[in-house]
This record gives sequence, structure tokens and C-alpha cells, in this order.
Amino acid sequence: MNIIAENKKRIFMKVITETERLVIREFEFADLEDLYSLMSDRKVMRFSPFGVLDKKKTKKMLLEFMKSYRENGFGRWALNDKEKGDFVGLCGVSIIELDGKKELAFGYRIRKEFWRNGLATESGLVVRDYIFKKLKIKRVIALIVEKNKASLKVAEKLGMRFLKRSFFKGKEMDVYEWKERAE
Repeated sequence: MNIIAENKKRIFMKVITETERLVIREFEFADLEDLYSLMSDRKVMRFSPFGVLDKKKTKKMLLEFMKSYRENGFGRWALNDKEKGDFVGLCGVSIIELDGKKELAFGYRIRKEFWRNGLATESGLVVRDYIFKKLKIKRVIALIVEKNKASLKVAEKLGMRFLKRSFFKGKEMDVYEWKERAE
């Protein structure tokens, strides 16, 4: 979807989809500071297998997101508050290697000030539908640290099912999956 969405603060050039409260769009290089603020926050990154990211690693990640859009037609997308335009976080999919094979992995990060408002579930449901219906992808996994109770609840609300326990980037992770459902 190449829509231009405008709000009070910014014009978004490549909107993927929207929810009731969020614009889900491709990251742009201008998002580096917002992304760095998110990825360098110790509370947000507490359970991440990558840990807290410095600015150089954040820039590399942003460039990987943008490369994935060009090469795959999907990636991790930016979330912005529809009304105010504020950067809320990210949500989407990326290709990872797990147990010796490539997998499409769902993930999200939400800024602390937006926690406990249902935005991870709201964006996740719309991303799930977009992945299955628009991109025709049949299966997606998510990696969650067992102690991350909030993400476990989100996975459950999104309809993900526990598959197995594995290791990713040296951390023990629970692997959940979505499979496309016949309608």
C-alpha cells in the first residue's frame, strides 16, 4: 500500500496499514533517533536476545529494515499514534535463522509510556492479517523469553501457540507459531 498519510506532526510516505489508533508504516532514515531511543531503553530491551543497542547497531538495524522492504516486501514497521503522530514503537516480521533453518519471526517493541494500552495486541492482529492475507505467508514464529509474561499474554491474544523451546543468540527462548487458518 503506497499511501501518503498526514497527521499533525508528519507526513508518512509508505503506510502499510492502520488500526483504530495506529499508523503502521515503513521506517525512514529520519526515524533513527526515535528508533535509537526505543532500542537503547533498558526496560524495553530487557528480554531482547540482542540486548540494549547503541546508536551504531540501531542504525545498522534500521538499514536492515529498509533493505528487507526492498528485497522481501515486508519487515519491521514503525508504529505511530494516529492522532498525535508520536512514535510508539515497532511491529512486524523479519527473517532469522533458528535451529539451522530460516524462519519468519514476528516481533514488536513498544515505548514504555505506551505500555499497558493494548497497542502490541492491536498492531499484532493487523500485522498478522496483513501477513497472511496480503503477503500470502503461511507460517510465522515468535521467540519469547519465558519470564516475559507480558509478551506471553500478547502471543496468546494474537492466537499464537507454543511450539517448542530453543536457543537464539545464546538465550533460551520459547518458540510460538501462527499458521494461516482456512476460512
